[in-house]
Amino acid sequence: MLRADAGTLRVLGHDLSALSGPRRDRFRADHIGFIFQMFNLIPYLSVVENVILPCRFSRQRRARALRGSQSLETEALRLLGHLDMADPALLRRPVTSLSVGQQQRVAAARALIGAPELLIADEPTSSLDAGRREAFIRLLFDECRQAGSTLVFVSHDAALEPLFDRTVRLSSVNRAAAMQAEV
Repeated sequence: MLRADAGTLRVLGHDLSALSGPRRDRFRADHIGFIFQMFNLIPYLSVVENVILPCRFSRQRRARALRGSQSLETEALRLLGHLDMADPALLRRPVTSLSVGQQQRVAAARALIGAPELLIADEPTSSLDAGRREAFIRLLFDECRQAGSTLVFVSHDAALEPLFDRTVRLSSVNRAAAMQAEV
């Protein structure tokens, strides 16, 4: 995680700009799940290994994942099942041989494992067909509600707006920042 050039960035009560690089990395591993736009799956890991990867970097996420499941693999399979990815044949395939939509769902399961307090989703539905899109968003909502997590969902798809309680348009954020810079 990069340090802010100016100002203060507080996340979950922590001033991230005051933390050293390694402490920011630890904070991210323990408290933030990311669904990256480009997935960032590890090609030499299996589907399940990719999903449980955050638990290898964070004892906190590992402990939270194990609260409701017998093993990390069981928790990964639970999340993958909610995303229609529980077919044993799919689980054995290299992640590079999955469709783009399937890779996106693996990335979502990886972000959700261990119930991070903050889930940041960057265009997570861009590769999903309309039928899977709403089910996918409902899963995010359900998992976040159960874990008490906050979801920050970034999308250019205005059709998704009615599904959310609050919407912030980037243009309004940019205008506010520009007005503050003028002062």
